[in-house]
Amino acid sequence: MFDRIENCKKRSVIGVFNNLREVVEYIKNPEREEIETIKMMRQLGKSSPQYKPLKLNLPCFITNFRFRSYVADKKNILGPTGYLYLDIDEPGEYSFNTAYVCAYWKSVSDTGYGLMVKVDGLTPENLKIVAKEIANALSIPFDKNAISYDRNNILSFDPDAYYNDNVEVFNASEIIASIPQTAQKVYTQNSYYNSNSPTKLTLHCNRSGIRYNNLEEFKARLQINFDSNGVMDLGAKNKIPYTQLYLPNVIRLHNRDRILSSFAIGFVSLNTNVSLEILIERLNQANLDRCMPPLEFHEIVKMAKGIYKRKDTYESKPNATRRFLYDPQRKWEKYEKNSINMKYLNADRRANSLKKVENAILELYDAGNRYWKSDVTKVTRMHPDTVAKYYLPAFKEVQKILACKHYYSLLDFQNQYIGLYYKQKRNVGMLSFMVKHQKEQKEGFTSYFKRYHR
Repeated sequence: MFDRIENCKKRSVIGVFNNLREVVEYIKNPEREEIETIKMMRQLGKSSPQYKPLKLNLPCFITNFRFRSYVADKKNILGPTGYLYLDIDEPGEYSFNTAYVCAYWKSVSDTGYGLMVKVDGLTPENLKIVAKEIANALSIPFDKNAISYDRNNILSFDPDAYYNDNVEVFNASEIIASIPQTAQKVYTQNSYYNSNSPTKLTLHCNRSGIRYNNLEEFKARLQINFDSNGVMDLGAKNKIPYTQLYLPNVIRLHNRDRILSSFAIGFVSLNTNVSLEILIERLNQANLDRCMPPLEFHEIVKMAKGIYKRKDTYESKPNATRRFLYDPQRKWEKYEKNSINMKYLNADRRANSLKKVENAILELYDAGNRYWKSDVTKVTRMHPDTVAKYYLPAFKEVQKILACKHYYSLLDFQNQYIGLYYKQKRNVGMLSFMVKHQKEQKEGFTSYFKRYHR
C-alpha cells in the first residue's frame, strides 16, 4: 500500500493506493482534474516562475515507507512499502531493465522519469546505500538528494506508463553484504571507513611494492577459473578474508592518535620490509590529508618510530571479504561489476527461497499436516507472493524426494518378506500378503500425487 497526501506542503495522509497497479492506473488516467495543470506546466517549462507554485499544489504519494498519519517524523513510520523509488531528472533516452523495474513513467516536467523496483528489507538507515547500489546495478543516474525515507512523488501524467509486477526482488541485506565491509560506515581495530578509493592514499607516494591490502596474496592460493561472464563466484560461504587499509575522510581532534596509530600498525603488518622513512612519509601524508587539525610533524615521527620498533610483533588481521573475482584481462566499469554481482546474488536468493519452501512442504507432510500455500507461508514467514512464486517448483522437488522414499521402502519390504518366505516356505500365503501390502503402499503414494495443491 502507498499513502496519499494532498500536496508537497500538506503532508497529512488522506488516503491510500492499495497497490502499485492502482498508482500506475492513476498516472495513466486522462480524466483526472489536475491533468490540465500538468499540461500547462509542461508548456511553461521548469525555468518559468509559474512552474514551481503549480507543482507544489499537485497530489502526491509516498513511495518508500508507510506512515501512521503525518509524513515527516521517523516515529510515524509503519514499515516499508516493499518498493524503492528512483528519480531520473537528466533528459535522455533510457532503456530500463524490466527484469527488475516493475514500473516507470514520465516525470511531471516530461523531461525525466520515475521508476519503481521491489526491495525486501529496506530501512531508513540502509535506504541511501541500497538505492545507490541498485541505481549502479541498473546503470541509471543516481541522485542522492532524491532519496529519503519520507520521499513523496508527485502523481504525474503518462498514458504510456509501464507496469509489470512479475519482476526480481532486490534484497537489502544481501546488497549490504555484497559491499566490502570497509566501504560501509563501520571500522574495525586496524582499518577505518573511507568513501574514497584506496588509491587516494598513494597519490603522493608512488614507490612500487607498497601494499594497502593483501588480497592478491590470498588469490594466489586459489585455482581461479572465470566463467563466461569473466567472473569467479566463490559463494556466500567461501569468501576470501583479507586485510584492507582505509582512513576516514575526516579525522577529528580527539581521534587523531588512535586512528593514525592503527593505520600505521596495519601498514607495517602488510609491508614488513618497509623502511622507517617510508612509514613516516605515508603517515604524515595521511595526517595532512585527513586530520582536522593535523598533528605536528614531530608527533608523527615519534608515533612512527614507536610502531616501527615493534613492527615484527604485529600481524595483519582480516577485516574485509571478497566473494567475486574478475578477469583482469577485461576492462571493468564499476556499474558492470555491480550489475553482474546482483545477478549472482539474486540467483542465490532464488535458490535459497526455493529450498526454504521445499523444506517447509516436507516438514508439513512428514508431520501429517496440510501443506497449502497459506500453511507454507506461516511456517516460513515469507511474503505470500514469494511463496506463491516458488511453491510449484518446490512441490515438484518434494514429489521427487518422496518418490525415492516410497520406492526404497517398497524394495526393503520385498527383500524382507521374500527372505522370510524362503525361510519359512509359506508360498501362497506369504506372496499374497506381500502383494497386498505393496498394493496398499502404491495406492497411498498414488493418492498423494493426485492431491490438489493450492
